[in-house]
Amino acid sequence: MKIALITSCLAGIAHSKMAALAIKKECEKRSYQLCVEEQGGHKIPVKLSEKEIEDADIVIIAKMVTISGKNRFENKIVLDVSVNKAVRNPSEILDMAENLLEQEKWKQSKFKLMIKLVFMPELHQYFLKKLVNSNQS
Repeated sequence: MKIALITSCLAGIAHSKMAALAIKKECEKRSYQLCVEEQGGHKIPVKLSEKEIEDADIVIIAKMVTISGKNRFENKIVLDVSVNKAVRNPSEILDMAENLLEQEKWKQSKFKLMIKLVFMPELHQYFLKKLVNSNQS
């Protein structure tokens, strides 16, 4: 899994860095790829590139204060969590990210099937026939 992580706290000194480190260690255990942007004190020392955002399967925002540039993640799956929770329990954060990603994949696959049923009448007929036959048994 590829993760883009944005951490944010008031000063950008302690909580942001601790959260990034905790998530990084948990990502290493799971062999996940991680890109990090730390915000705070009105500074963004390293900003995620457009490519890093585009390549990410999910964006995790661990914040104590509002992040700047949230509009960059409009078309991404985003998990919003407390920076304190990321520091204390990074494994739970990554479990939540995995679950959210699975839910989104399920929604997308259901949507694709619905589109196929609407635009492919033969497929629609096939499923209707299956449904009628299963109800008769």
